[in-house]
Amino acid sequence: GTPFPVGRALFLNRCLGPRLSIFRKYTMGPQPLQEGNEWFDPQAVGRGREEPRATFYAFESKQLALESADWRLSKRFIDLNGTWKFAWAPHLGELPSDFADPTLDDAPWGDMPVPGNWELNGYGFPIYTNVIYVFESDPPWITYRGEDKQYNPTGAYRRYIDIPSEWVEQGLDIILHIGAVCSGCRAFLNGTELGFSTDSKLPTEFRLTGKVQPGRNLLALEVVCWGAGAYLEDQDMWWFAGITRDVYVYARPQQHIRDIEVRAFADGTLEVDAQILSITGAALPPGANLHCELYPKGRVGDFTARRVSFAVPLEYQKLVDNKVVVKHSCKVQGVDLWSAEVPNLYSLLVSFTLADGSVS
Repeated sequence: GTPFPVGRALFLNRCLGPRLSIFRKYTMGPQPLQEGNEWFDPQAVGRGREEPRATFYAFESKQLALESADWRLSKRFIDLNGTWKFAWAPHLGELPSDFADPTLDDAPWGDMPVPGNWELNGYGFPIYTNVIYVFESDPPWITYRGEDKQYNPTGAYRRYIDIPSEWVEQGLDIILHIGAVCSGCRAFLNGTELGFSTDSKLPTEFRLTGKVQPGRNLLALEVVCWGAGAYLEDQDMWWFAGITRDVYVYARPQQHIRDIEVRAFADGTLEVDAQILSITGAALPPGANLHCELYPKGRVGDFTARRVSFAVPLEYQKLVDNKVVVKHSCKVQGVDLWSAEVPNLYSLLVSFTLADGSVS
């Protein structure tokens, strides 16, 4: 095909070969995987990251949750959106080897907004494809279709964060949340690698508990444009790289609700599954409950409008791998169904309450 020009948007829609060829029997290609080169290993989709969970925000008190859905008001969140120090290279492996070193002087680096795409902020160029890949069809390897066959942009991000001393003193569970990064990232804290992830449109979380220090800490991210997973993520789209959703750090008690699954049915049946995590493995305390309340949207906390309220005892639940899944179902009478014309919605408030009524 015609070599890709640099410095302007690219449009390709000529079919150069069947895309279904990626489903042929997998081989490792003509070159062996280099040690640590996990970007091109289809079996290495992530390492060191937390198990996926539903996206929700936890507040330190029921009152705060009722008053506002803005997680930025919680003292257990640190918003990392905004400007990060940024270095860019056109090829994988060309970033400074010490980019995650806290002693590195990153003053000469550029800036990058988070969330933000490189190609819209002065680095690289946007590419649009319809029915072909940007790279040759030779999974899991990436060979760019343009003149520079090794073109695979890579970026390094750096930002200092201040961890409240009380988070560490109270033994809170501290997690880094990266809402989405295209197409893969490797995370570092104070120069030590936390792990990596290759799902470009799913949240990635890394546990910082036991690794952070009170006060100043350096977060560094290595982001690569294309890896083996890019073969499965292609579609009729613009190709952009970067961190594309919210980034933040949050803290939870040593025992907390880690995941929630909710199923609602047209007959009014409501099913709630909640995964409780005890990071130390300690048994759940006597008198602890999983408490759920259902409200019409916009009326959370209005007890005259509350449709459902129930509690599930937790103290006799047996932990497996420091976790337990608690399940409950009930019937909501006279439920207002959702439709495109009348999009009725409900808000579910879920609490891990202790014997004295306080929220964990």
